[in-house]
Amino acid sequence: GLYTWSEAMGLPKACDSLFVDSSSACKDSFVPPEGHSEKFGFYVQRQGICPEGWHVMNGREWLRLNDVSHRGLSSPIVWHGWNSRGFSALPVGYLRNGEYVDFGGWAFFHEPEEFEAKRAKIHYISKQSHREANDYKNIAASIRCVEDYEDTLWE
Repeated sequence: GLYTWSEAMGLPKACDSLFVDSSSACKDSFVPPEGHSEKFGFYVQRQGICPEGWHVMNGREWLRLNDVSHRGLSSPIVWHGWNSRGFSALPVGYLRNGEYVDFGGWAFFHEPEEFEAKRAKIHYISKQSHREANDYKNIAASIRCVEDYEDTLWE
């Protein structure tokens, strides 16, 4: 599916234009695992719309996925590329104002990290590359759910 940032994080729609926990319209918090102080970023395990025991893939997990190469994340069936990491991203693009953008060329994934009130981190994946940037929270993009775990790997 394709979700706005607030939908993906399981937050009210107002959070697409406000910082989390900045107003009563966007009241919630992202709690980092024990031993980490970052409110957002690499360590937060935000369940969002993921099933119980799973969370939206965070910055540390993206970094770990890319520790060898930025390539190898695309679906070999659709893009006829290679998939060295088992990720299998599909090029469904994103949805902006009811219109599909970059369908067939890129996959876009939200991450639970804000940069501005209206912008958050997003990952762009194509057949041969992976980039991350800030993009508007109100675009509808994919997410990757990963199973919860103890954070001892990053200590």
